[in-house]
Amino acid sequence: MNNCPYCGSNLRYDCPVEWRCGSVSDVYRSRDCLVLEIGQLKDRVKRLEEAGDLLAEWHLAVVTTHETAKRHVERWNQAKESKP
Repeated sequence: MNNCPYCGSNLRYDCPVEWRCGSVSDVYRSRDCLVLEIGQLKDRVKRLEEAGDLLAEWHLAVVTTHETAKRHVERWNQAKESKP
């Protein structure tokens, strides 16, 4: 493996199991890799929340009289608000 599996940096020349970012093999991730991954995960959560909001709006627009649809959207909003 020539690139870090987490951030894509190249291998160090003086140490064949360590990448330039500081990660070692598949065992240890450097702080830079962790920060990058956390940022990517936050972006993914944001995209999923936006998609969920659009689906909730569509669901209410199509099935406005159905109580189950209203409960589903209410559960979505509650789940979104109770982030850990």
